[in-house]
Amino acid sequence: MSLVSISAQIKLSIMKTKRLALFSAFAALTTTWVDAGSVSAAIFTVGGQQYDITTFAGTYTTDTAKFNTASNGGSMPWWGNPTLADDFATTVKESLGLPFFGVYGPFFADEASGVSVSVSYWSGTLESNLVSGSASWTYAQARLVEVPGPLPLLGAAAAFNMSRRLRRRINSQPYKL
Repeated sequence: MSLVSISAQIKLSIMKTKRLALFSAFAALTTTWVDAGSVSAAIFTVGGQQYDITTFAGTYTTDTAKFNTASNGGSMPWWGNPTLADDFATTVKESLGLPFFGVYGPFFADEASGVSVSVSYWSGTLESNLVSGSASWTYAQARLVEVPGPLPLLGAAAAFNMSRRLRRRINSQPYKL
């Protein structure tokens, strides 16, 4: 083998190592972004927490499973807390549309009493009212958005650091025949 072909092989090996290190760092960063959760146009911050808030059309009497906090199997973190329901309604305002006559926002239900449901909603100002639990309304529901911890970012930094060390080690080695 000639010196030229050995030198070319070493350079090719170094290029492959660099590509692998860059690919590893890119994969780690991509995983971080994908794990951050699906993108949604309805992410709101209430009380320092991020929520993905959507709406559904239904009744209290047929969808009772949704009318509770997440810890109790429901999809309404404001359930049982009228002040929190007001906070959510004030934060969301008209962002999810005005399903009632183009004037009122979705209902943030916080309590059921007999056949009535207590709701907060936005109509230019915050309002609260009792509505029929057997009538179909557009209610809001929310899911807490999980924010990824720093671990994936640390993994990406470690991969980048390893690639830098490997490059320094390869560059410091004299070419051997």
